[in-house]
Amino acid sequence: MNISKISTYHNTVRFIISLWLLIILGGCSQHTAKISVLSNPTCQPPCWQNIEPGKSTVSEVVKLLQSNAMIDSKSITIRGESWKIFNDIVYFLSNSNKVKGEIYFLDGNVAMILLAGEVNVSFGQAIDTFGDPEYIINIPMIMGPPGIPTTSYEIIALKPKMGVEFGYDTRDISRANRSEVKPKNELSLISFFDPNVYDNLLEV
Repeated sequence: MNISKISTYHNTVRFIISLWLLIILGGCSQHTAKISVLSNPTCQPPCWQNIEPGKSTVSEVVKLLQSNAMIDSKSITIRGESWKIFNDIVYFLSNSNKVKGEIYFLDGNVAMILLAGEVNVSFGQAIDTFGDPEYIINIPMIMGPPGIPTTSYEIIALKPKMGVEFGYDTRDISRANRSEVKPKNELSLISFFDPNVYDNLLEV
């Protein structure tokens, strides 16, 4: 493997870990009912529900979320200030409270959309929708109380040129399905991002 490929691989892993840390640090949401975040598509990825990475502004995003039947309009909040490299962040929940969304902005436009929780999309369905990933990476995650660590794995599929990432934590699936990536394994994260700011997102 040449130096440029090694650098690309390391940057990809950094980006994936950053996305998962954003979800973990953002806390957990309550769970009550199923919802598919890919239902009723209105545009091509990385656009989601007419929210376009690289184009949509904060005010446009809020209006789109408020009019979206999948979203709990009362849950929509705006950070109102910068955080790390981002100018602002919009938070929201699905009507079921099973999916938590976070939308990050750079230079006033959407840079990244994170959808976490029970997105009700399988690994196979994601590949049918987005196509084969450019990378599939297995990342060990050490968790648990001091002295009693537990290890789980994040299975991540990434398409940087399209601006799409999806994956799941092996803790969330049955032990029988943990040893290999199977189409029926349910995702716990889907993210859409502006491919033009991919390098910026590596700095998170």
